[in-house]
Amino acid sequence: MAKKILLVDDEPHLLDGIRRQLRNKFDLETAIGAAEGLKRINGGVPFAVVVSDMQMPDMSGVEFLKEVKLVTPATVRIMLTGNSDQDTATNAVNEGNIFRFLTKPCATEQLVKALNDALVQYELIMAERELLQATLTGSIRIFTEIVSLTNPVLFSEGVKAREIVKRFGEKLGLHSTWELELASMLANIGFVAVPESVLKKRREGHPLDDDELQLITKAPATGSKLLANIPRLDEVAKIVLYSQKNFSGSGFPHDAIKGTDIPLGARIVRIVSDFVTRSDNGVPIAKVFRDMIRNSGDYDIDLLRTFIALYTPQTEGENAEKEGFEIKPSELCPGQRILSDIITTQGTLLLCAGNILSEGSVQRLQNYAKLVGLKTAIRVDARIPSEHAEQREGNVQ
Repeated sequence: MAKKILLVDDEPHLLDGIRRQLRNKFDLETAIGAAEGLKRINGGVPFAVVVSDMQMPDMSGVEFLKEVKLVTPATVRIMLTGNSDQDTATNAVNEGNIFRFLTKPCATEQLVKALNDALVQYELIMAERELLQATLTGSIRIFTEIVSLTNPVLFSEGVKAREIVKRFGEKLGLHSTWELELASMLANIGFVAVPESVLKKRREGHPLDDDELQLITKAPATGSKLLANIPRLDEVAKIVLYSQKNFSGSGFPHDAIKGTDIPLGARIVRIVSDFVTRSDNGVPIAKVFRDMIRNSGDYDIDLLRTFIALYTPQTEGENAEKEGFEIKPSELCPGQRILSDIITTQGTLLLCAGNILSEGSVQRLQNYAKLVGLKTAIRVDARIPSEHAEQREGNVQ
């Protein structure tokens, strides 16, 4: 599919002339004035390149290209103007972040070359974005696999926290929750280095000695450092770093930040993670909320009130899991949801109910089933998840 180019000018005859010159070379669309140009940009069809006139009555070219950058940052921007003074060029480059600055009248050969160069630049931007996305996705998958394989309880808590955080973020009117969801999912990654005996004492509310408390205190920093090495996860790393910071300013990290200066995401994750940890340990939800209100110095009280009002425990019937299917270990595949805890014959918990199987967890369960044995039957929500069923059908064909 040809990459689209948008030409924006307040002179219809000029647009018609350029379109006639270039119609056989590029996939062109035109817009008369900045208002119509923004309407096209917001129309959902991505433009690889936007060429804008500088002098337009409703909005200058610099202002227009600034808006284009906000809506579609990957679009390559070119300025076409009859005013070639230095101030105009400087503003266009600094504020509109333009790729090329062309002056009127512009020879067809010069415009063609600029558009071809802009399309190449767009391809480079998109290739870099795809590479970054693949790196990000792969890194996140590795981290979640580490948690799921080394500590299924922490992984289970992360999965549940992510589901609750998404709903909480939507209730708060947050436009995007992906960083928040990821932070809640990976907030426990630093605890992988903490012995299970210490984590068990913490979950059950038993007092910790100084050495144990230090391990717990430093866990968010450990997780934050790991995440900070991944592109685009700076904000996620910051949320994780402050995810155990008390609203009063006490706790870790030991700095002067307190109250609403603590990142909003960290304040949200703190409430949700504490709720999940305690309620998963068998504490009645009503008591969990009473204890959290009693320790209100730990939390943003306004957020806590909103969370308590939002979170209505499901009725027993609504919360009941589907009966599902009992399967053999060899029938496990990624995408299935586990409906009951999976425990070895030696009493080791491998995976908690509610988790979605990944390739790593499937391999781990099959290895344990073969070498150690499972104490409990494996129950899943589907024998073959739909996406895997389609994949297998495709392989057969």
